Amino acid sequence: MFCGIQRGGDLARHYASGDLFLFPSKTDTFGNVVLEAMASGLAVIAYDDAAASEHIRHEENGMKAPLTLNERFISGALRLANQPTLLNRIRAQARLDALKLSWHSQIEQFEQLVLNQNPKARCYGTHKATNKASNKQSVPLL
Repeated sequence: MFCGIQRGGDLARHYASGDLFLFPSKTDTFGNVVLEAMASGLAVIAYDDAAASEHIRHEENGMKAPLTLNERFISGALRLANQPTLLNRIRAQARLDALKLSWHSQIEQFEQLVLNQNPKARCYGTHKATNKASNKQSVPLL
């Protein structure tokens, strides 16, 4: 069911009322809704492309279908709807995996990417450094 644009508490209530989240987009490059749904404990069915491809592990924390096979998208949704044990296992894993995607972990991954590109680079601060003026974390890399 498509409920239109939802925000704030209404969005949270919509996520909380579901079991499955169907993300049929073949053009959305990130789709924040995929991670929001996973964090809300929903089993996500999406096409194996872009961010969904990166974050969903087929039959572990969601279901993926090849871009050209609409019938696989539909059969994945039907399978989860008809197999509550599989659905509940995927829902639990989706939430656990989404909760690991904090700003803290993303900054650490970015730091490692930068340092791996230039092993001689030195990190003169870390994500734990605090900018006292704004009380926000900063990443001073040289």
